[in-house]
Amino acid sequence: MSEGATEQLLTDQSAITGDPESISKDYGDMCYYTCGVRDGQAIARVEAIAPASFVGRTAALTVGAGNSISRRRGQQVRPKASSVWARKPRQTMQSIGAVFGVFILATVATLISTLETSRTRPWTLELCVALMVAALPTRWDVMVTTIRSCGAALLAQSGAVVQRVHDVEDLAGVDVLCVDKTGTMTANILKATKVACLAGTPEDLVLSAGLASAILASSDRESLDPIDEACAQGLEEYGVSMEGYELIEFHPFESSTNYIRSDVIGPSGERETHVKGAPKAIMELCNQHADDYINDARAFARQGLRSLGVARKVDGKEWELLGQIALEDPPRADTAAAVKQAQELGMNVKMLTGDAAAIASLSARRFGLKHACVDTESVFANTKSETEKAKQCDHASVFSELSSAYRLDIVRTLQQTGHTVAITGDGSEDTAALRLADVGIAVEGASEKAQAAAEYVFFESGISAILMAVQRCRQIFELSFTYLQSRATLSLHLVVVTMLYALTYGEVFDPTLLLLALHCNESVTPAPSGPDADIPFSKKPVQWSSRVLWTSTLPLALILGAGTMLSIHSCEMQADVAATDTATRQQIIFLHTVLASSPLLLLKRTNSRFWKLSTWKRGAGMILAVDVAATASCLLGRAAANGSLDFASLRMVWICSTGSIVVAAGWLAVASAEKYDADDD
Repeated sequence: MSEGATEQLLTDQSAITGDPESISKDYGDMCYYTCGVRDGQAIARVEAIAPASFVGRTAALTVGAGNSISRRRGQQVRPKASSVWARKPRQTMQSIGAVFGVFILATVATLISTLETSRTRPWTLELCVALMVAALPTRWDVMVTTIRSCGAALLAQSGAVVQRVHDVEDLAGVDVLCVDKTGTMTANILKATKVACLAGTPEDLVLSAGLASAILASSDRESLDPIDEACAQGLEEYGVSMEGYELIEFHPFESSTNYIRSDVIGPSGERETHVKGAPKAIMELCNQHADDYINDARAFARQGLRSLGVARKVDGKEWELLGQIALEDPPRADTAAAVKQAQELGMNVKMLTGDAAAIASLSARRFGLKHACVDTESVFANTKSETEKAKQCDHASVFSELSSAYRLDIVRTLQQTGHTVAITGDGSEDTAALRLADVGIAVEGASEKAQAAAEYVFFESGISAILMAVQRCRQIFELSFTYLQSRATLSLHLVVVTMLYALTYGEVFDPTLLLLALHCNESVTPAPSGPDADIPFSKKPVQWSSRVLWTSTLPLALILGAGTMLSIHSCEMQADVAATDTATRQQIIFLHTVLASSPLLLLKRTNSRFWKLSTWKRGAGMILAVDVAATASCLLGRAAANGSLDFASLRMVWICSTGSIVVAAGWLAVASAEKYDADDD
């Protein structure tokens, strides 16, 4: 502000700091871009624009935090989780294609080396085409993107908006959740619960606190900050009125003084000055040392209450230290239960707060956070080894006396210890931490800059809303990963059968039947899903893992492939059936593939809980319809030219396919414990 300003400005810096309290600006003070003016008029001179301004420098820090690789003290920080998650499904599908390519090359090489050249030449190309049809990952990425898009829509209905579709599964892999105490773990509604008087009566204390607020300066009570609103409620509870007091000058909260000051004319015509603020700052202002005052502040801290010191000066006399008002920001009713639920989901909740250690520790115990409470400045400001810092951050459940500058250090240190970190934020000073974190969460009421830096924007407050989104994200992951498992199993099953069939009979499986079998499986894929489907989710953080995919896919494909060849052999062993022609054998392969692969999606979707009927009821009708249609086409000879299956062959194929499903189900039940191993690749 330049010379010539007519009055002080009351500015709103919540877009930068997240603090709703008005900040007073006088001659020579710096006003920041994006900050609104609540009251007053002034002439200002532009000091800096664009990158040179405070907001510009903050934006540069945010961009730097968002880089995939950053360096600090010679240590490399891993890529952000959203970029990793965007690549994971693609990498998984590429690994599937690589394995299929190895199978195809091995099959062709084996046939060329074992069979006569005159026999292999006519159909070597045809065999390659058949194997490529079986292995081609058609529509895989489209299906995964569709699942993510539908999941993002469901999240939006729950009050969680995903900035980018490929970020929708990010929360599924989080194992450390850093949340702000105020507004997320508490109701963000301050209440004056107790008073401790040194001089005068409680009514005098409450009146002085009310006068040292913006109540007289503001005509709209809704514009009051939370502390002034608590003072207004205290006036009502004690039946105290400020009628007869005239405001002369009001000085909002200043970080340099840590108190609010108000000059008024009382009903008797005397000039009075009232202040309220940090207990230590008020005591120093009054130039007094009162043991009772200090003990009251400590007692309030042990009860988890914030203290507000109050003093007054009447008609130029000495300052009078009136006492303290205890303010409580009550916890949300569901916070303790939500913290316990987060721990059951394999997530370590860490509370971030600017409160003193005593208040933060008591609040943490109420919330169910039982590990250590650390002073943030003592961890990062003092010279310590990176190993010691990482150990303290990993063990701590509460970071007290936190300033915005250390949020970035907390995220970086936790990431260096191997954690996948999510952090909440609402102000512009939080954008760097939101960018650097694996998952940035902009909470309800966050500034536009915080929302732009975050992956998730929540319009519902509280940890419960975040945990609901975590469960939904793990369900989305379940759908995507299960689809890839089922689709890879079917494709590998067809590749194995095509190889074994070519090696055994010297014939090529009809590519048309391959495509028809694939389409039959694709038609039942959406059957178990739906907006009200009871989709299971993992009780621990999950990640895309090619190793987990192949350890479940390869055995199933071999089981189904062996069952298919057993069907052909069993039909050939029947005395009344001559399953020796090519068309009949190929129909047996087609029918067994359809019958055995369709229920596989349900077996995986139920997470080996086969007695859970809700999922089966949703998909059984579609699967049965596809199985009946495939059986009828083979009975009528429509599946392959010049061939049909009689009832004895159909019965045998159904028996063999049912046996394959039972064996596959048994293997899934044994291997389900390793379905989601987060130790990837």
